[in-house]
Amino acid sequence: MNEMNERAAAELTKLLDKSPILFVGAGLTIPPYWIWSRLIHEIAVLMGLPSPTETDPLLASQSLYNTNPTAFDQAVIQLFQPRPSECRDALLHIVNIGFKSILTTNFDRTIEEAFAYTNQEPPQILAYPRLLPTLCEAGTVHYIHGRVPDEKESGTGIILHRESYQKSYHDEPRNIPTYLFQVLLSNNVIFTGYSLSPHEPLNHIFTAIKKFSNEPSNQKLASRFPPKTRTILLPFEANNQESKQRLEGLGIDIIEYDKLDENYTGLDLVWRDVFMKSKRSSKTKSALAYDPFSNMPNLP
Repeated sequence: MNEMNERAAAELTKLLDKSPILFVGAGLTIPPYWIWSRLIHEIAVLMGLPSPTETDPLLASQSLYNTNPTAFDQAVIQLFQPRPSECRDALLHIVNIGFKSILTTNFDRTIEEAFAYTNQEPPQILAYPRLLPTLCEAGTVHYIHGRVPDEKESGTGIILHRESYQKSYHDEPRNIPTYLFQVLLSNNVIFTGYSLSPHEPLNHIFTAIKKFSNEPSNQKLASRFPPKTRTILLPFEANNQESKQRLEGLGIDIIEYDKLDENYTGLDLVWRDVFMKSKRSSKTKSALAYDPFSNMPNLP
């Protein structure tokens, strides 16, 4: 592993001493799934429609939803309801590290499959709109943008288009900002599986939280809590200094890694090294149910 990735793994391992929660983005579920633009294309295909022309994924998905809301929901369920066919190595290492809780903007069930694949007890699941910040202490997985149901369940409730973002982030009672504000007051956080793309769901989260936190009543509440760390693991991009400065201005520390190739192999290697370091230090609980150096076969 190269020097940048060794340094990233070492910094992340130090953060484990603070018992952080982990915030997981779509980069940890590619494969088996896709980036946002490809997802919208797949939904359009199932709806029998051409791909939208909008470059903003929220507007593109809104366009599809407006055409036929029922068909849109059915397409999402069809794409994500079957069990994932594979699981990224980084995610398998992560669930063995023993994070206090995992929060995710994803709505597929790959995280749950990673627990099953590593022979661990299934985590307690909470999904929007039923989110409780106090349960971040209980080894739970929180789907803050909703969760596509399995075959025994019905409905979606996922946040995937402009209208759903407006309702959950900006319209009263602002359910997600209220929930996240309480979570971030009480927990150290590591973000992973995200990029500096302007269309990342994380950008909506940071914007909403900043606005919410700046309200006088919330500033007063925040002053009663000791400061917490917020750290994001990002692929190194030399030409994105403006985005990095914006994150730093929000009080978010940046750890960079070398993605190594277009498959982001560096992300897998960094989390493998964090797992091995945490195993050796015995400062986190690890199930040790798999060999992190073996080649991971596809999930059944």
